Amino acid sequence: MPQRIGQRITQPFKQHEWRTKLVVFVVLGAAIILLAMIIETEPWRGILGNFAVTFLAVGLIGFLWDILGGDPLERRVDAIQSKMTLLADLTASNIGLERIWPNRKSWQKDPDAGLEDWHDLVCSAKQVDIVSNTFWHNWLHTSDFRTRFFEHIAQGASVRLLIYDLDSDVLLLRAKDENDREVRHVLEMQSEIGYSLITLYEEVKKIRARSGKEPEIRLTHKFLHYAQVIRADDRMLVAIYLSGKSGSPCPTIQLRGLHSAYFTTYAEQFKILWDRAKPVDFNELQRRAAQLGGLPSPPAEE
Repeated sequence: MPQRIGQRITQPFKQHEWRTKLVVFVVLGAAIILLAMIIETEPWRGILGNFAVTFLAVGLIGFLWDILGGDPLERRVDAIQSKMTLLADLTASNIGLERIWPNRKSWQKDPDAGLEDWHDLVCSAKQVDIVSNTFWHNWLHTSDFRTRFFEHIAQGASVRLLIYDLDSDVLLLRAKDENDREVRHVLEMQSEIGYSLITLYEEVKKIRARSGKEPEIRLTHKFLHYAQVIRADDRMLVAIYLSGKSGSPCPTIQLRGLHSAYFTTYAEQFKILWDRAKPVDFNELQRRAAQLGGLPSPPAEE
């Protein structure tokens, strides 16, 4: 520690420009002090004395500034101010932003608000709204979640689910943008949607027989999804889709508050997409599931 302090003190003296600047301030300060001592007339003596103190103080402050870190210290102060401004924006504007992750993978592994926590939220909320490309990996593909999810629907939860129509041009456009893989001439996203539809049919058939309950299902056939949105009552998970990328690297945020700004925005986006999509009743779901026999299994998520 003493050695580091000594290095900071001696470092500025190694710079010719810095030495010149220090000499100028010290010499001018000393010269003005001498001049003030010679001149006995007021107020000039006081004015010159104040000038001398100012010159010496500037030189001393510059010296101390460089010892403390100089410009890097200023940059650290600016960084702190920037963070404080961001914090003020988040708290004062009622944005509703509760958590942020750099990508969906980071969110999934979060011990406090990750995939397992969201399984619990979705399977306990009274109102669930979902916009997803396929809703397969991590969701309908997961047996524990699947059992709890449909049991929750059977007990009266209101669920609206929106995924792509696997035969639509807009799905082909999105799959091409993601550089989607093919398995036996079937795109990966088509396979995931097919398995989601088969699973939906099988599970809905079970709960309709014993409870008469079922989720509302619609298929997007004309317009792109720009985010995966999963709402569970007053909580919302949003994964923002990227061009040329699959879902895994998407920035992901968690929102809270029915009347917060971001929650309201994405709730409106859900409504717009929902109103534009094709309804799928149980008979249509059965028809589509029957056509998907022999569909190749979706590849594991990377």
